[in-house]
Amino acid sequence: MKRLISTLLTVMMVFTLATPAFAIEASNDRFTTISNAFGIPTDALYTLDSATINSLYIDAVNNTLISSNDTYVKVETTEAGDMIMYEATYNQYLQETSSRISKTDESSGWMRFHTTVFEVDSRTGQASCAFTWLTPPSPRMKDVIGVSLRQGTVNYDTANGFYTHSSPNDNYSYTFKARDMEETGAGVTANFKLRLSDYVYDTHDYAFLRFNFTKEGTSEGVNGTYAHQKLSIAFNPSFSIDRYGVISASGGFSIVNYYVQEKGYVSINWQ
Repeated sequence: MKRLISTLLTVMMVFTLATPAFAIEASNDRFTTISNAFGIPTDALYTLDSATINSLYIDAVNNTLISSNDTYVKVETTEAGDMIMYEATYNQYLQETSSRISKTDESSGWMRFHTTVFEVDSRTGQASCAFTWLTPPSPRMKDVIGVSLRQGTVNYDTANGFYTHSSPNDNYSYTFKARDMEETGAGVTANFKLRLSDYVYDTHDYAFLRFNFTKEGTSEGVNGTYAHQKLSIAFNPSFSIDRYGVISASGGFSIVNYYVQEKGYVSINWQ
């Protein structure tokens, strides 16, 4: 009897110890699936709540990937002190970052936009873009992201997204609320504050935005746009994005005086 009890206790201990390992493995599998589908780095996913993770995973598994594209973008301050933002290449990114003299160099920075289109059903698509700062952003103020359609119409109240930040002493995530987003038939924008950090270079910042839309025609396209604030503003304008991926501000406010922006693009050919 003692031997039987001992055996049962041993088996129970094995299953008890194994359960967390299975849970971690399952979680890692889900993160990999989400990252491969939407281009969101796995380390950003660890900061998100379970509801957001479940929603992303369900869409990644149930929807059909139509097309995706990576765009590498450089943010640079010229000798004249002007900030510019433009599309570059992955090889240029590798070359510059490998030869970077100092990790604390804030005169230039790099981003990756991963723009994706899924088919939800015969009439509905899903557009998204994951924005990854490959080097720390500077300055850290209020930035704006947008996703827009060349054709098609946004399905209202389907937009959602988030911003995350991590550094050695801080892990932060913020899920966009209705007040942060502006929806039109052409696209959606979301604005958020970049998290201030005690660290100049050992930081990681990500943003993500998606929505469902009604298909129109057999060939369409999706823009993913990032507007980075370069100068402070005394008021809070609202933002919108057009079908060409250009973000603008409300009330006659000239966005080019305070923001630089660039876009990624992915084409769609419905089968």
